[in-house]
Amino acid sequence: MSKSYRKAIGYLLMCLALLVPIFCFGQIVNQSLNKESKYHAYRETVKSVNLQIKTKKIDCYNQKLNQEQNIVDPFLGEKYHVNYGILDSQDAIYGYLAIPSLDLLEPVYLGADDRHLLLGLAHVDGTSLPSNELTQRSVIAGHRGYPSKVFFRYINRLKKDDLLYFNDGKETFAYRMIDSEIILPSEWEKLNPKKGQNLLTLISCDPIPLYNKRLLVNFERTEAISSQKRTRKEVNKPTNKDILLTSLKTTKSRVTKSIWLFKTIFISSTILLLFTIYRLIRYLFTKR
Repeated sequence: MSKSYRKAIGYLLMCLALLVPIFCFGQIVNQSLNKESKYHAYRETVKSVNLQIKTKKIDCYNQKLNQEQNIVDPFLGEKYHVNYGILDSQDAIYGYLAIPSLDLLEPVYLGADDRHLLLGLAHVDGTSLPSNELTQRSVIAGHRGYPSKVFFRYINRLKKDDLLYFNDGKETFAYRMIDSEIILPSEWEKLNPKKGQNLLTLISCDPIPLYNKRLLVNFERTEAISSQKRTRKEVNKPTNKDILLTSLKTTKSRVTKSIWLFKTIFISSTILLLFTIYRLIRYLFTKR
């Protein structure tokens, strides 16, 4: 193999190597930039949904759980699909979840199967759907170590009293973090409801990259719907205001530096790729 041929191959290998961070970090940057527009699209979509029928279906699902509760581990890699019978399509977005302190705004799908966990977050079948009832626990699953998406990557940075908002198209539920714990995949009793409490739990794999345990972050329903002062009567009324977006814009995020790091790596890799392509083309033309 001639020296010139080896040099050309070297340039090509550099280009291929640079495509990996460009793709991975490019996806993360795109996710960060487009999250609000996707949320607005969802809000427009739910305007055509019959919310009364949807609410009745949610109540029926939650009542059925009182009779039997079988939770399926969403991270076992098994092919698992479930039809809740609530939305017209199994791949339709059920709601949106926001965590202001992590600058997180993600769609939530019904059924934590592989496809839904690649698209966003997913409700774990066998647990309650968010509602106003007490003695219930809703569980939302999401990946932490997915290379080209953020999802629940930073939920280990959550602190006590951090707020979480969930919008199901009809109203926004607010939750406040109470604690977190790491469990074994077999310890599903940790996800049982607690009497008199309205809970929402985030679940993901831990640690990265072993993924042999489960990280639980527990939240309890709170009346702190917004940072503005409101009466108890106002707080208890269902609301469709964009509290999710407002909270993201007014809360200091703990992951801002990480997102900027991703953007810097993406831009730097793109510039280096273009420069390498330029050098390769220039080299090939000089050898003709």
